[in-house]
Amino acid sequence: MNVLPALTTDPALSGSWWKHLFEASADAQVVCRSDGIVEQINPKASRLFHLDRTRDEGSFSVFNIVSRPADIKLAALLTRGLSRAENVHSVRIPRAGGLHSFVDLELVPLGGGHMLLTFKEASSRLRLESHVQRLVTAIDATPDSFYITDSEMRITFVNPAFQTATGYNIEEVLGRTDEFLREPTEMEKVGAYRQIVAGGQEWMGELANRHRSGALYHVEVTISPICDIAGRFIGYVACERDVTLRKQLQNELRVKSDFIQSILKSLDSAIYSLDRDFCLTHANDGWRTMPPEHGGVRSNRLTPAKRGS
Repeated sequence: MNVLPALTTDPALSGSWWKHLFEASADAQVVCRSDGIVEQINPKASRLFHLDRTRDEGSFSVFNIVSRPADIKLAALLTRGLSRAENVHSVRIPRAGGLHSFVDLELVPLGGGHMLLTFKEASSRLRLESHVQRLVTAIDATPDSFYITDSEMRITFVNPAFQTATGYNIEEVLGRTDEFLREPTEMEKVGAYRQIVAGGQEWMGELANRHRSGALYHVEVTISPICDIAGRFIGYVACERDVTLRKQLQNELRVKSDFIQSILKSLDSAIYSLDRDFCLTHANDGWRTMPPEHGGVRSNRLTPAKRGS
């Protein structure tokens, strides 16, 4: 009963090393028949499920460990038989005191109607998935446009703000490179930031984009490379913020300022402003026609040579 069925049928697995792996595994493992009866239990499974290997091997059912609804899926898999490894995620396992924990169950066929069941701790996976879900939720909620590319710089992900800002839906952009977003005059910048991020560096700047409707809009862009654990470039993530309104306001203020300055400079009268310390802050050209001291204000018209003396 303590010999794994696969070891007796497969000469390649007849060595004791397979048994050592089973015994030394950091994960709880059992070997069971298609009816769920456990024939072998490794030390980690014995501790985790409070089993006595001498007493329970050959008589204990794996269904005493697995709670619903995972037990139904497991029963179907065992009855049908497996041709390859299968996984059942987030299986609830009863604990002492009415508590439960979650594991990921991996099933590997061993031949002869037997299977190796590995119970992997699911808490780290669930924490990672929760973290990723929160990240995706945050990206979906931001008003800035986000998109991610693969190593060929083809778009693989966009957030809802991207679709709103560009006018393109997700089906229209996946698999495309991002130059279709840009004004033709921006192609030199496109080539520059692709080269920079492919080299592992971040690029920041402004770009002119074309909405799907043809409308021009301007964006501030931050493009950051994504690399794998070996440092290989596997894509980039781009964040774009629409600054069209800000640029329009800046241009309007510049035009108004130039207009005001042109009026002030055309006047013969001196127009100037002082700060609270009565220091001159602004003046038009009419100041030059006034005496150095007038109205309680004195100007120091020093030449560059006198300033140095």
